[in-house]
Amino acid sequence: MPLISLARTSWEALPLSVRAVLLMVTGCLLFSIMGALVKLLGQRLDSFQIAFFRCFFGFIAFLPFVLLKKGRRAFRTTHFYGHFLRAAIGVAAIIAGFYATTHCR
Repeated sequence: MPLISLARTSWEALPLSVRAVLLMVTGCLLFSIMGALVKLLGQRLDSFQIAFFRCFFGFIAFLPFVLLKKGRRAFRTTHFYGHFLRAAIGVAAIIAGFYATTHCR
């Protein structure tokens, strides 16, 4: 049995509440690591640069989901400007958060 299939079967065998707790703990751990890295990188890089690389690597992680969607467009929307506004506000929030993390003691 392939490893991915075994991991998926093991994950699905867990109760929903246990999966929720594991996802929350993992999220907290990853956000803590990101905050520490921002603090560390903020000594050498500007907040805009750190935000750019965070968004770039997030895009790279998201790209396979778009490319693996065959036959139809991966994502359809009739609210392009709403999504654009949401993305712009999200980027501004990331930059502001990273600035606060690196400059406030």
